[in-house]
Amino acid sequence: MKKALTICLVFCIAMSVVVIPVGAQTTPTPKVPNAALVIEGALGGSSKITLTHHGGDTIVDAFKGNAPYWNSLEVRINGAIYTGTVKLNGDTVSAGDFKPGNELELFLGWELSGGDTISVVYTPTGDIMQRVKVASASSPTPTPPPIPTPKVPNAALVIEGALGGSSKITLTHHGGDTIVDAFKGSAPHWNSLEVMINGTIHTGTIKLNGATVSAGDFKPGDELELFLGWKLCDGDTITVIYTPTGDILVKVAGSVSPTPTITPTPTITPTPSTVTPMPAPTSAGEPGPELSISQSSLKEEPDVGEEVLITVAILNKGKATAKNIHLEERIPSSIAVNYVEGADKAGGLVYWNGELEPGESHSITHTLRILEEKNRIIPVTVTYEDAYGNKKQKSTEIYLTARREEEPTSPLSNIPWVYIIILVAVVLVGLAIIVAVRRGGEGGAEVTIEEKK
Repeated sequence: MKKALTICLVFCIAMSVVVIPVGAQTTPTPKVPNAALVIEGALGGSSKITLTHHGGDTIVDAFKGNAPYWNSLEVRINGAIYTGTVKLNGDTVSAGDFKPGNELELFLGWELSGGDTISVVYTPTGDIMQRVKVASASSPTPTPPPIPTPKVPNAALVIEGALGGSSKITLTHHGGDTIVDAFKGSAPHWNSLEVMINGTIHTGTIKLNGATVSAGDFKPGDELELFLGWKLCDGDTITVIYTPTGDILVKVAGSVSPTPTITPTPTITPTPSTVTPMPAPTSAGEPGPELSISQSSLKEEPDVGEEVLITVAILNKGKATAKNIHLEERIPSSIAVNYVEGADKAGGLVYWNGELEPGESHSITHTLRILEEKNRIIPVTVTYEDAYGNKKQKSTEIYLTARREEEPTSPLSNIPWVYIIILVAVVLVGLAIIVAVRRGGEGGAEVTIEEKK
């Protein structure tokens, strides 16, 4: 009996050990790639469209080797999966990824109509990565979103030694923003910073803080010496340019000779200069544009996995037109942008360019999905200009508190019910065996003794 009881208990324990870990396993949710996908050719009458990967994450295992080729990536037209001819970078599609710079051509075999929809879906999660509505034949072909213009550093640069007869000048960084990646390691060393003399890039000897120039930044306090190999003349121009945008950071123009000292005599009177510098346009005293930024949300504390609708509005409260407006929102990786109206989206960037008349406003509506349980700040920056080209900037922040509601759980909450039922059945079978063994043992031990007479 003891041997049978031991075997039953070992059997129950073994089944419990097997069932519980299997039931507790969970599959992690795949992360949606943050990729800038652009659909081109979505115009009424077109029989071919092109899906271009403009940057961001690679979409892993996007295609399989046999038709219709879709794997983790899928294109749907009017809700139906496209099964026609496709080519990747002009060639037959094979199993692999969809990487930045790739182009996927879809040869439809029919003509699109105005109002048709084209959707790009990430199949592991079912998320829509891009969606466009086909325009009528009279509408222009959609163009890829422009690459945001780099911000020009706000640096106080001073050119010293710009005098006639000088063969050396010094560029000093007196404060403000660091000019990132200003130099490269090989001559002529210029990278994001460049010095031009009379419109020609200086290719002669330069030293940074008295030493050989190496790849790096131009920071506040740095001194850059330029050894010309010739002498400057009156009328020469020296220009410092930020190459990513072509903006001029500082320029010395006109006479570069020292002012002559005239010894006064009773018969000589210095002749005053007749050259008057042209004053730059100014907006002093004139009312200009003034932008304000506001944002609203239907839910300030969304749960993880929940979508929240956020509206950002900019208003021109000033008395003049705000020109060259560039609004930029930088979306963190813990938030996914599922829908945007009133702006463009490229990777983790939402942006809008335009201008606003006095009293005019523009709104951007987007649906954001919370991916992680983190408090996230979305910075919003707006730059604009007045009629004279004077730049101004406004900024604000969208603050989201993502929360996950905790519910009390029991040790068995993570185990599927089917495994719990199996475990209970195993225990009941074990108890039945124990009862049967005990009853059989009691019957075998009963002895009747009869007394002989």
